[in-house]
Amino acid sequence: GINAEYGIHRQTKSSEMGQTQSSLPPDEVARLCEQTSFSRKQLLRLHARFSRLDKFDVGYLSTQDFLSIPEIAVNPLGLGLIALFDVKRNDQITFEQFCTTLSAFRPEASVADKLNLTLRLYDVDGDGVIQKPELYRVFKFMVGANIEDEQLDKLCDKVIVDSKHGREIESAEELEYITYDDFKWAMSNAQLQSKLSIRI
Repeated sequence: GINAEYGIHRQTKSSEMGQTQSSLPPDEVARLCEQTSFSRKQLLRLHARFSRLDKFDVGYLSTQDFLSIPEIAVNPLGLGLIALFDVKRNDQITFEQFCTTLSAFRPEASVADKLNLTLRLYDVDGDGVIQKPELYRVFKFMVGANIEDEQLDKLCDKVIVDSKHGREIESAEELEYITYDDFKWAMSNAQLQSKLSIRI
């Protein structure tokens, strides 16, 4: 009993303290600190959380690992949130990707970083534009059954047209997507700096 308890205690302690520090080489810590603006202490704390989610110790997180977090599992946009971390779209989220994505949520992060993060939430296939079906999908998650599909479709059309901010539409195809510049303009008054900020 004592040995078992001690073993558990030792394992928890090493995974949260010693193991976290030893598994992150000093040069990697320094590089990530510079890349993300997290402090060394914050990075080690994030690595401890990352390691707890990485139950099989494979060095990356999958969609299933993230879905073990109840708040994400029940969130209608849960898969979209996970996709923010999965930059390479291979369902293997490394610690670097984990930190880089979280760094955009820092209050000190630039508006451009927060804008890119928001764009990726909508841009599911990662092609750099928000297609109408992608816009529809996010809106559907947000409003659920509170609005008829036909009304939602019209709302998507209106949002796409409004995003062109009055410039001339050259082809019908332009009404099927929102470009990065259109999205940037549409989000210019969205107060992303405060709305997309969390303390790590």
